[in-house]
Amino acid sequence: MKLFYSDASPYARVVRLLWRQLGVAGVEEIEVNPFEQDEALRRINPLGKIPCLVGEEGALYDSAVIARYLDARFGDGRYHRACEDEWALARDNALLQGLLDAAVALRVEETRRGEGTQSPFWCARHRQALTQGLTQVAPGTWPVPSLLPLKLVALLEYLDFRHPDFDWRARHPDLVTWLARQQDAATAATRPA
Repeated sequence: MKLFYSDASPYARVVRLLWRQLGVAGVEEIEVNPFEQDEALRRINPLGKIPCLVGEEGALYDSAVIARYLDARFGDGRYHRACEDEWALARDNALLQGLLDAAVALRVEETRRGEGTQSPFWCARHRQALTQGLTQVAPGTWPVPSLLPLKLVALLEYLDFRHPDFDWRARHPDLVTWLARQQDAATAATRPA
């Protein structure tokens, strides 16, 4: 299998953390910049988005699809099973996905500053979603294994990487402690540089 990814993408990071936790061998990681219209990526994924996994099923794109595939094929569905019939966990999963989306959207808005098209309204809205959403995150209630901890690791370290001025650490010392306990070879190997 081949995984097209960007080091900076928190969505790709969730997938990269998952396959490492599942112990999947033989995944070739191919780092691309999706904004450069990489021709190899475009041939297999018309959207040109990452992550994109190429294997027996052809090209799979969207981190949720790839995570479900990897879990079904190599994890007996146990990472997804936890959220199937538990509405509170499904809500937490949606919250984390929304927070990842807000963090990435905020980054996109910030890159528009140089073009003069940055929207103060959307920057404030994304920051507000992150501020309020992080107060609702309660990782101590989540089952392991599940995707929830992987998404939270990807989110918090993406905030450190792309939004150091957001300073979530000062407002959420409980999440700082939780994140410190999550550090292992997989988090180190996938951390954006």
